Amino acid sequence: MNPQNDSTNPEILEYQDLYSIPVIDFKLSEEILANKISFSNSNFGCFILTNHGIDKQVFDSAQGTSTKFFSLRQQEKDSVKTEQGIGYKGLQEENLARNFRSSLVQRDHKESFNISFPIDVSIFPEIMESSILSCEVYRQKMKNLAVKLVKLFCFALEIDEKQYQLLTNSPREILRFLYYPKLQNNLSETWAGAHTDFGIMTILWSNEINGLQVLREDEEWVDVTLPANGLLIILGDLLSYLTKGAWKAAPHRVICDLSRMQKTDRYSFAYFFSPNPDLILTPFKTNNKTSFIKSYPPILVKEFIGSRVSNSFKKDS
Repeated sequence: MNPQNDSTNPEILEYQDLYSIPVIDFKLSEEILANKISFSNSNFGCFILTNHGIDKQVFDSAQGTSTKFFSLRQQEKDSVKTEQGIGYKGLQEENLARNFRSSLVQRDHKESFNISFPIDVSIFPEIMESSILSCEVYRQKMKNLAVKLVKLFCFALEIDEKQYQLLTNSPREILRFLYYPKLQNNLSETWAGAHTDFGIMTILWSNEINGLQVLREDEEWVDVTLPANGLLIILGDLLSYLTKGAWKAAPHRVICDLSRMQKTDRYSFAYFFSPNPDLILTPFKTNNKTSFIKSYPPILVKEFIGSRVSNSFKKDS
């Protein structure tokens, strides 16, 4: 049975809500998971994942690392800046919206601490070196989950085992600790501008402060509220390319609730999963009946993603 096209299963029919971000229980059977994931990825480009098996202590430890880093003196954070987007990036140094709608020049009101793997210890201030292990543990948990999700994606798309191995062998992984400081005035309501992510998927955790929104097909922004220990799975541009647009890269943004802006900071962790940067990819050859029209040329992964990253950090002209 094609998991994309089964609309008779009552558990699937119950699920097809086109207005709210889907919530998927990871303990469901593989077939039901594939159906729900296919529906979510086709209509939203994202879904909330529960019962994923990752202990709360893992997130608490990562939160401790994040809070510790962003509480450092500015001079200490600036000491681990790099030109490549790894290490520290300060307020207003990124404009994610430039990749989404190039006319948007409002820069993001956030700080980030960006880690690639294997970890380069030189990007950690000396006082933070004891936190390296917690970052590695978090990364390993996210990688294990990402690999499981890629396997489900391939099952839902009826793609063979070779494609799964190709996407998961020696992947490129980035962990971003994100800090959205409370706004001191009402000059801006935006913590992070509207954008899509660049790779296969992003696995996102955030604290209890709302602000994240996803853009529906009808151009309405939908609030995302994660349940306790829930994760948001966001599809990226590369997966949309591989499915020739059948699965969407979800536009999303982070806005500040001005009624609370002088009271609360916001934290999140984003784990980005992409294939080996040196791969040349073409869209999937699937066995399903989906009709694709647009032509998609081959792409080199590091060029496809690298150009988007560079554009985000480019200085305004």
